[in-house]
Amino acid sequence: MNENEDEIDLKSLFITVTKGKWIILAFAIASLGVAALYLSKTAEIFESNALLQVEEKKQGLSSLGDISELFDDNSGLGLESEIEVLKSRSILFPLIEQLNLDIDARVDRSFWASRGQEKLKIEQLEVPESLVSKELILTMLSAKKYQLSYQGEVLLTSEIGLLATDKKKEIKIFVADIQAKKQTQFIVQKLHKLDVYNNIIKTLSISPKSKKGNIIELKLKGSDKQKNVAILNSIVNIYLKKNVEQLSEEAVKSLEFLKKQAPKLKQNLTAAESNFNLFQLKNESVNLTIETQSVLKQTVEIGKAIFELSLKEVALKKKYKAQHPNLQVLTSKKQKLLEQKQKIDKKIGHLPKTQKEILSLKRNLDIASLLYTEMLNRIQELRLVQASTIGNIRVLDYAVVPYKKIAPKEKLILVISLLLGVILGLVFIFIRHALYRGIEDIKLIEDKTHINVYASLLNSDNASKDEVLFNINPNDLTIEALRSLRTNLHFSMLDVDNNIIVITGPSPSVGKSFVSSNLAYILAETDKNVLLIDADMRKGHMHKTLKQEQGNGLSEMIINPDLEHTVKSISNNLSFISCGNYPPNPSELLLHKNFSQILKTLSEKYDIIIIDTPPMLAVTDATIIGNLSGLSLAVLKYGHHHMQEITTMLKRCEQGNVSIKGFIFNMVEQKATKYGGYGYYQYNYDTKAKKSKWSKVKRYLNF
Repeated sequence: MNENEDEIDLKSLFITVTKGKWIILAFAIASLGVAALYLSKTAEIFESNALLQVEEKKQGLSSLGDISELFDDNSGLGLESEIEVLKSRSILFPLIEQLNLDIDARVDRSFWASRGQEKLKIEQLEVPESLVSKELILTMLSAKKYQLSYQGEVLLTSEIGLLATDKKKEIKIFVADIQAKKQTQFIVQKLHKLDVYNNIIKTLSISPKSKKGNIIELKLKGSDKQKNVAILNSIVNIYLKKNVEQLSEEAVKSLEFLKKQAPKLKQNLTAAESNFNLFQLKNESVNLTIETQSVLKQTVEIGKAIFELSLKEVALKKKYKAQHPNLQVLTSKKQKLLEQKQKIDKKIGHLPKTQKEILSLKRNLDIASLLYTEMLNRIQELRLVQASTIGNIRVLDYAVVPYKKIAPKEKLILVISLLLGVILGLVFIFIRHALYRGIEDIKLIEDKTHINVYASLLNSDNASKDEVLFNINPNDLTIEALRSLRTNLHFSMLDVDNNIIVITGPSPSVGKSFVSSNLAYILAETDKNVLLIDADMRKGHMHKTLKQEQGNGLSEMIINPDLEHTVKSISNNLSFISCGNYPPNPSELLLHKNFSQILKTLSEKYDIIIIDTPPMLAVTDATIIGNLSGLSLAVLKYGHHHMQEITTMLKRCEQGNVSIKGFIFNMVEQKATKYGGYGYYQYNYDTKAKKSKWSKVKRYLNF
């Protein structure tokens, strides 16, 4: 049981999809159209990149030994810090000024004279704060002359290649070139630098090339590939310049510090020399003993060491607190040197007075000379460093103009849009099927209406609007079902008032004309004299299927009864009356006494009369004709009607004194016939040649 239900559901899904194939196709085409429109309006996006290498600091103040510790060394920043520097306003603001990115000039596309080839180059634009980000209009007055205005007010008029200035209005503009015809208008804006900066940041991507490497990659996306390259390369050059300036600035600071110390050391040296020479003159060149010279040497070395430790102490105090281990170690060393100095001073105190004085003077002179000489050497080294400073950033790759775009990806977008369109189409047909799912069960119709279904007609793949199915394939399953209907009608016609059969239906497009025409052919093949009447004088079209003329039909017959010229012979036993030319008052014509008299006359002449009427719920014509017939049948379309529509039709018939004797269930899907009460449809005893496999597939899928 479950397997059968699953098979029914799968076939039902297939049938629902195939019935809505044109809707799915329409959604797919519409989706592709939207995608194509999007692609036509979307600018192409290009991406450019540049590579930088951050190297370790190899030269600069680090080559000066201890003196470099006096200054902060930021050249060894991590990649994250370097990336933040690259994104900073200190880099991008100079870029904005250098490339005039805060000047936006574009042709006014709404202006009739613009053709898309106009160009405007502005190298300088200054406006008051009130006009920043406002749309100014630049209009070409002649080949060289232009006018700048805002909201109809002329701000200034100038010529190409001249710096135009209006001091009162605080406006300054330099137009380098214009390529446009006279009266062409451009929209000019002076943008906020911060807005331009934020826009650049949105499209700029800076990241390490690898997790452990020292390579930084810069990427920039935009529609103008030339502009992308210019921006990236400018960022790289500005960054390189800033890096060199930073390292050079350290050397400048060092020079300033040493230059401040040099005069003091020179003054000390001059004073020491003067004191020493004066003492020698007074004491007639007293010489130092060997013992005194030894003490002097020790004193000078300790003094030099204390001076160097003092410099280091100054540097460390800038970086660390007094409790830092490095400062404590340095203080300990300095204290030991001071203790050694005190011991030497005690030795000096035991020397003779003359030796003691000359030792003190000589020591001061030697220390002053040593420190001053060292200071001059360091200054010279710093000057060399300043002159030869290079940055620790190396450019691996400058940005180049790309030849391939990265977006939009047309193929991917079209494929996705096609799939989306198909999915939306499927969703639509399934929702529609769920919301408007008509009756598919014959038993339900019979139980609710207590009216029998005389025939269930399969939806034939051979049916055509241009030809009667009976003439295409008289052994079609649908024709066989109509032959069964013929048998049922034979017994139903035994107790009726006349031989007139009315074929109607609740709504249009249920197959009334199809049933009427094919049933007439089937009845005619039993040697009965059959008359087929198209009584739809509003939209009747049966004459097209039967290859007959529309004129001189029922509408003309009612006005001027003329059976000889109105009735058209189709075959030996089949005649036809067309609807005639569409009259303005078809219901009034049907109520005319001529119509009932004509039917009475025709009923005596023919064995069976089949009348195809308009829909019962649409107009009153079917009710009028039904009152004149012996048997009325209603055609219902499979899966098309709700029960309320059927009961409303029956109520309308009851009010018009028309009795529906039976239903004809038309265009039944094959899945319903395989398991229902009319399961014999699956057995096709066809005397003609076998159909192709493709025909069987089409029947199964309901193409």
